[in-house]
Amino acid sequence: MYEPLPTAPSSPIPPGGPGKAYSPIDTMQAAFQHIFAHIRGHGQVMAAWFVMFISLMVVNVVLTVGFVVGMETRAIDPGTGIALLYGGIFGVTVLLVPIVSIFWYGYQKALLLEVDGGDPVSLARIGHLGWGSIATVLGVIAAGCGLSFVGLLCCYFGVFFVTIPFRFVFLIAVDQEVGVVEAYGRAWALFRSRMKDHVLALLVVFVVSMIGSAIPLIGGAITFPLLEAFDVLTYRTFVPKRA
Repeated sequence: MYEPLPTAPSSPIPPGGPGKAYSPIDTMQAAFQHIFAHIRGHGQVMAAWFVMFISLMVVNVVLTVGFVVGMETRAIDPGTGIALLYGGIFGVTVLLVPIVSIFWYGYQKALLLEVDGGDPVSLARIGHLGWGSIATVLGVIAAGCGLSFVGLLCCYFGVFFVTIPFRFVFLIAVDQEVGVVEAYGRAWALFRSRMKDHVLALLVVFVVSMIGSAIPLIGGAITFPLLEAFDVLTYRTFVPKRA
């Protein structure tokens, strides 16, 4: 579907072409319009996000209450209580990371196909696409964890060099049908060719995320599909669809 362009190895132009002029404001407006035009499927995503958020809150409350009650009644010693509390949180996290990642990346792929004129987003389609891309999802998770660790070691500069250049790795992998390593290379080339646009897009994501976090309970459920649509439309602006 995507053939590499005959460019020099040092060229920052990614496979797929240089893309169109980018406006984050116009892209966010297009994301709003897209979500509301397809609200049935994206409403399911909002509901799923809300249920997942409430479930995580309930699990954390149960673990915390169990820890406090155990300490107060002296049913368990402090060392064991702390170990059980943090062990429970770690276990829930390990369980949720692959599930959430399959849902998240499945949603990105479904959104990309929907934006390109394919079938509408639905929970069933998200699960099918996410599970169908499980190898890519696990590869992106593994590489992302390693890069995040490096980013933490480098502090704020590390966040910049890890988060911004590689935001579209999964979309590149599934859209251009390449492996994770190749997708990282193409993501870096895309970043080099449109560095300012990447930074502008991330600033918009940050502002909208802050607004969503200020809305109790439902803020994240609203901003999640909106920001995913924004990311997909941003990517498609950078790398136009080929016939």
